[in-house]
Amino acid sequence: MMRSVHIRKWLLTVLVSLSTLSVAAQGYPVPAVPDSITDAAARCDYATTRYWDHFDFNDTTLLRTDYAEQALVDFLWLVKYGSEKGREQAVEKWVRQIKSTPAAYRYFVGKARQYLTNPESPVYALIAMECITGNRVGDKAQDFCYVTADGTKRLLSETATDRMTLLLFYDPDCDNCRSMIARLRNDNAINKAIAKGQLAVLAVYTEEDYERWRATLKDMPANWIVATDHAVVTTNELYDLTVMPALYLLDAQKRVCIKTTDFIDLTDFICK
Repeated sequence: MMRSVHIRKWLLTVLVSLSTLSVAAQGYPVPAVPDSITDAAARCDYATTRYWDHFDFNDTTLLRTDYAEQALVDFLWLVKYGSEKGREQAVEKWVRQIKSTPAAYRYFVGKARQYLTNPESPVYALIAMECITGNRVGDKAQDFCYVTADGTKRLLSETATDRMTLLLFYDPDCDNCRSMIARLRNDNAINKAIAKGQLAVLAVYTEEDYERWRATLKDMPANWIVATDHAVVTTNELYDLTVMPALYLLDAQKRVCIKTTDFIDLTDFICK
């Protein structure tokens, strides 16, 4: 892990001090906060929304040093103490900034995933991965192309435009995936919604063992759309697939209604 002593001292500065916000001289500098801002959360919001403004994302040499990683860790710690709105604004701005340079985007998303999904990390689960990959509730789901077994290509945005879509990312070798598929296959509410034209289920295999995928197609429900994305989703970090299976319930306009790994949450929402 990164410098825990440094982080604790820095957090003390963030939460207690009403003077200029700063970190150790060797670290990435946190923006100075005006003394007129006295609320701790507001000070964090001010700093985090301006945090990356002076980081040169085009300088890829920084990505091979501890400097960049420490800057990210400090940022993730700081956003924890801001307001909900400030946290969202800071992360969304940061994502726009890193997307301008593909190498920086891959590096920071990979590091953020490491810290946010590792239970031993000091910044575990401080902000959801959806903030980085998008696809939060209310967002338009990230579009991608998928291919069915007969070779038909289609965009997610073109699928079931008159009904809800249950987007299921799965791996046939994943025990939890097989269990979820079995429960969905046998659920009366799900099958009734499909039969009435209220719901489409799109199951997408996101890895690259196409032989294995084709060999298991016979095990998938006949009333589902079963496809592969040729690893586009994982390669481009379009969705958070940290826990599999990952399920996104989308409305007809492909806005995210719910993101879950819980069968009960899903069926309760559909049955409302």
